[in-house]
Amino acid sequence: GRHPGLRFVFADGGYDILTPLMWRLDTFWMSMRDQTPWVDRFPSAYLQDHVRFCTSALDGPTDESQAERWMDFTDKADLLMYGSNYPHWSTTGPDAVVAGLNDAQREKVLCRNASEMYGLVEGSLL
Repeated sequence: GRHPGLRFVFADGGYDILTPLMWRLDTFWMSMRDQTPWVDRFPSAYLQDHVRFCTSALDGPTDESQAERWMDFTDKADLLMYGSNYPHWSTTGPDAVVAGLNDAQREKVLCRNASEMYGLVEGSLL
């Protein structure tokens, strides 16, 4: 593309629309591929290279035992970064945000995704 280094971070909301957004992008693209011949993969696949969402709460199942599966659905753990939402009254600590996630998902949400997005460090920090 024309702007391979362009990145977007939705820092105050937007994560709640991620699953339906990804589904809609891919579904509509399948039926309209002839109108966008330069798009050579599912539109949701572009998100990994260009988009991140900050969250201070897991938007998904309220049952922690389902959180890991929910994050694996459409690989959302790769797109999410923890943000405390401080100083708002709804500030949430990182432990609450990653409750129920596996070790790899926790590392991505709490550290790796932001680190890679902003080019801070290489490798694991947790």
